[in-house]
Formats: sequence, C-alpha cells, structure tokens
Amino acid sequence: MAISFLQLATDTDNDTSYTFAAQNLGTAAADRYIIVAINGTDGGVGGAIDTVTIGGVSATIVTQAAHANGQIVGFAIANVPTGTSGDIVVNFDHVGDTSGRCAIAAYRVDDLDSPTPVDSDSADGTGTSNASVTLTTDTDGFVIAAASGGAGTHGTFAWTNVTEDFDSNLEATVVFSGGSVETSGTSLAITADNSGDGSFGFKMLAIAWAFTSAVAATPRRRTLLGVGK
Repeated sequence: MAISFLQLATDTDNDTSYTFAAQNLGTAAADRYIIVAINGTDGGVGGAIDTVTIGGVSATIVTQAAHANGQIVGFAIANVPTGTSGDIVVNFDHVGDTSGRCAIAAYRVDDLDSPTPVDSDSADGTGTSNASVTLTTDTDGFVIAAASGGAGTHGTFAWTNVTEDFDSNLEATVVFSGGSVETSGTSLAITADNSGDGSFGFKMLAIAWAFTSAVAATPRRRTLLGVGK
C-alpha cells in the first residue's frame, strides 16, 4: 500500500488542450494507478475539464469544481500498468474561447481498492477566509487535496491535516497548491489557508480513496438478487 507524489508540471499558454510530455509515472506494475490533480480556467464561458489521458490510457475524471472567478480544480485517475513515463494530456470543452493556463500534479498509487473514491467535497476561500471540508475516509486509505486561486497578491497556501506536496505560482496572480496524507480514521477535516489579499478567491477540492487491504478489514456490504438485504 502506497501513495507517492511524482511531480508538478505547468503550462501558461492560452489553449484548450495541454500536453505534458514524458511525465514520470514511476515503476511499472499491473496494479499501478496514476491520479492527476488538475488546475485550469473555464475560459470565461463556463467550460470544464473534458478528457484526460495518462500514458495513452483514457482516464476517468472523478470530480471537478469551479470557482466563480473561473478557476477549475479536478481529479482524474487511470490504471496505467506499463511504461515508466508517458504524456499526460488534458482537454477542456470551452467553445469559442480558451483556458488561460493549466497545471497538473501527478501521484502514483498501488493496492487501490477501487478507482471510485470513498468521498469528495469542495469549498471556496479567500485570503481572509479559509476553505474547509470534512471527508468520510477509510481507516486504511488516503486523501489528496488541491486548491487554486489568486489575487492582487496571490500569496501561498498552508494546509491542515494534509502534507503539502506542491505550491506553485502559475502566473502573477494564480497559485496552484496541494497535498496528501494516508488515513487511519473514518473522517478527516482539511483546511486550506491562502495568505493572499483575498480579492480573487480560490477553490479547494479534496478527495478520499481506500487501499485494497481495507476490504478485508471492513468488508463492503453487497445485496444479491433474490437474497434478502
């Protein structure tokens, strides 16, 4: 059971498709999943993350959320069993406009119970008010959280209950930050605190998964056709 942060990559071009070439995917393994935290903008037209591929494998966009200022944060996941590196490609569905930037933070996970998360939630914050969520977690799992936003002074992020893995200024007024933690309880409160001046606001999105061994410790309840409840 393991989750490891691989790297952050950024692109400040105005576009609808971003290719982050030859990204590190770690040692190949049949049960290797790559999770990508994604930052973008809605292009001013309410756009969203449309498709993601990781090492040539079509990824599932598990969840995404947007701030009123246009910042998008999302997570995509794919089982990528072969290759130690590969392109990560993010496409947005903007019509008649382009995204102002894109960034990705990649994680490698082994022994994942299911690509379907245990829980996820999002919250808004500013430089004067924190963003906080409380997730249902597995006693043998992990959480990844990411936040994006900016201001006249974009500041930096400080995290509570996750260990920061990246904090990067994409442009003069935008910062993308995030972290992760392995979980041992059934809930976790996560807070993102931005030191900026608060005029622009930010979106924080957090998501929890379980490791395979959690199935033995806490069996999932199933209902069979014609066999009670």
